[in-house]
Amino acid sequence: THFSLASQALAHGMHVLVEKPMVTSVEDARVLEHTAEVSGRVCMVGYQYLFHDAVRYVKEELVARGVRFTHVFAEHSLSPPRADVNVFWDVAPHALSILHYLFGAPRISAVHGSFRTEGGSTLPSTVTMTMCNENGPALTLAASWYGREKKRRITFLGEGLKIIFDESLPGGPLLIQRDGEVPQRPTLTIGEPLRNQLEHFFACSRSGTRPLTDVSFGRYITEELAALESRLIVCVS
Repeated sequence: THFSLASQALAHGMHVLVEKPMVTSVEDARVLEHTAEVSGRVCMVGYQYLFHDAVRYVKEELVARGVRFTHVFAEHSLSPPRADVNVFWDVAPHALSILHYLFGAPRISAVHGSFRTEGGSTLPSTVTMTMCNENGPALTLAASWYGREKKRRITFLGEGLKIIFDESLPGGPLLIQRDGEVPQRPTLTIGEPLRNQLEHFFACSRSGTRPLTDVSFGRYITEELAALESRLIVCVS
């Protein structure tokens, strides 16, 4: 319903905040981008992790200061099965949006991975994928609607450095470990990511400023989702 509802709201002169995935096809993404541009209204996509203070810390205190990362591992398990999109379109927008935010748009050189349908789901419910990136870290995604425990973890690997972002970690969502050193937890003031996202949307709507996760950003992610999905192998149980 995202494409239809967002298009109607923009046509009626309303600002729009739409959840991820923004739409489910590249064609719809491009049409919605054009509709937003013609309307002159703010159209923002809810990539909530980009408004998480821990992710902002990684960007501002590490990436912006020249720390080089080689690989990003994204793990996601145990969430409600969906009937409108498969697990890849449900979960991958998180990892891809973080990759864009931290390192810029990837230049994809190779993709390896597969889908599986399990647990009685009518759509692919498990995906594993590795994407090689010519101008930034590789991305490995392991996601399933099923599993023994809920997991939302992203691990960044760099030169002699490992950073774990996981909101379930005791003591804070960010753990930084350098080779030969005791793991460190940076002192962070963690606000509610959804509140941060909404405040950004309201501020952009009032001022007419382009949001961090505007409709063009959503179109980039949609194009990457479609391109990556087309290169995944479907495994039949």
